[in-house]
Amino acid sequence: PGALANTSLELRDAVLEIKVPFLEIHLTKNYSCEESVYSSLLSDISVGTLVGLGLKGFSLASKLAVEFIEQEKKLKYDI
Repeated sequence: PGALANTSLELRDAVLEIKVPFLEIHLTKNYSCEESVYSSLLSDISVGTLVGLGLKGFSLASKLAVEFIEQEKKLKYDI
């Protein structure tokens, strides 16, 4: 979500409303910024956060998403 992660209450509300699990991905190390400059409104409601891994973060997120969905299916259907 880029800058929206730390400025948009509307985005947070929308994500909460649709009730879909998600990963928060940041290409760069946003935690190296001062806390007053960056704080995410989404981290506490995300399944997890990948930070500072560049484009590799998207690849890892895709793999994690597949594993998460498979795990949820197993729990739901007792496979």
